[in-house]
Amino acid sequence: MAAVVCGASSAWATHPDYEGERGIEAHVAMGYGLFTSASDRVFLTAGEVSTGALDAFSGGFNARLGAGYRMLPYLSAGITAGVQYLGAADQYTASEARLGAADSFIGYTVGVYARLYVGSLLNGARTAPRVFFRSAGDTRRFDPFVSLGMEFVQGIQRSRSYTEPQNLTSWTTTYIGIPIVLGAEYRVVTQFAVGINLGFTPLVGARTNRLSQTRDLRPGIDEITRTSTDYTPDAAANLNLWLGLTARYTLTF
Repeated sequence: MAAVVCGASSAWATHPDYEGERGIEAHVAMGYGLFTSASDRVFLTAGEVSTGALDAFSGGFNARLGAGYRMLPYLSAGITAGVQYLGAADQYTASEARLGAADSFIGYTVGVYARLYVGSLLNGARTAPRVFFRSAGDTRRFDPFVSLGMEFVQGIQRSRSYTEPQNLTSWTTTYIGIPIVLGAEYRVVTQFAVGINLGFTPLVGARTNRLSQTRDLRPGIDEITRTSTDYTPDAAANLNLWLGLTARYTLTF
């Protein structure tokens, strides 16, 4: 006589990785950004604004992209790039107004980042095998993070046209920045998350380049003169702030 004994058993589908992700990550943030110093002092020397600074621009749409590698479930690093559209304040000196001055602005940035996923660090991701989320409210879906970086180029470009189309002036002010970002993301699936972030970047060491094109039109003379000048603007420090919605995808291996 033979007897067969059956016992209950259970198994969980696991992944060789750990809770969170390892792999190539890409993220995008879109929202609103501004600079705390937004007057003529950003572009002009102290002598040029000695009679008082005029508002130059206001905040606007901000978009930032990042791509990097998540080498640990709670740590990633990579490169970033961004663009910010700024609104012209349309305030000019009396002489500029008579010449029909009109400004346009745009900001841009290029840098690197390191991101610490605080939630993954605290929930045991270093040792816990990956499991499927139990529900929409599973706490492992919530992925707060803090990011620190370096922006080698943080620039604001101002372009000015006049009634005479051959007369043009542009100012490009560049800074070095240390972006600090706080964020909270919700993992829709293991690899894809959406959320919100708040960033602030102290900016220092401003340098401005001014390019001018002037047309001299007189009887028998039609000449265009172009000049380029580099100098330290009156506002050599600034602060960039932005708030946006984010989306992140990690291609795991």
